[in-house]
Amino acid sequence: MCAENSKSSKIAGILLAAGNSSRMGNQDKLWLKLNEKPVIEYSLEILTNFELLDILVVIAPRDRHAQVKKLLVNQKEIIFVEGGARRQDSVAAGLAAVPDADWYVIHDGARPFISMEVILRVFKAAKLHGAAVPGLELIETVKKIDDEGKVMKTLDRSMLRTIQTPQIFRGDLIRGAHHDIDVDVTDDASMIELIGGIVKVVEGDTKNIKLTNPTDFQIANNLLDLEFNLTKDRYY
Repeated sequence: MCAENSKSSKIAGILLAAGNSSRMGNQDKLWLKLNEKPVIEYSLEILTNFELLDILVVIAPRDRHAQVKKLLVNQKEIIFVEGGARRQDSVAAGLAAVPDADWYVIHDGARPFISMEVILRVFKAAKLHGAAVPGLELIETVKKIDDEGKVMKTLDRSMLRTIQTPQIFRGDLIRGAHHDIDVDVTDDASMIELIGGIVKVVEGDTKNIKLTNPTDFQIANNLLDLEFNLTKDRYY
């Protein structure tokens, strides 16, 4: 997909950075340091370097807006919006901030290792289907259990995927889904599913982990150390 074929469309990014980080002891995990940089800075760098993106909406508490601005080094139009009670309320606020976008790139700031390759792969699929998300094959056996913890059945993992962000949607499709759906959902793709839309799953990235607890941070630091050592070996 080349840039000139996409710039006739207005593309907005929505970066979610308003969670309560309850599983991190109520520390704001997006401002904890990974290799001397706050977690949120990694996603900001990638999204503001994404040349097809016209505008970026950052969903964050008001008292964090000034801190985010200090991290911005690339020229990109930025809008700051406060989050809502639920994840979908925060996304809805981002949609309302740029109501005329043709496409939305929605990313969770708790996934710092977003890559340009994944963004472009998801975007290519979204252009064909209207909605696309990155996903990974399951490598472990998955069992469905009842309320007492007894196994009901073993699921066919070949037909299952764990879903990541960024998730990319045609503008009218995702705005319509947010207008029509009010039940609690865990991601925006679920809303498209509920209105009967098609969501295409493309290959995700095993490094694109979500930071939810202290163990995830250790894994993230290990990934950064590995990347540094690989880079050093290439040049020395």
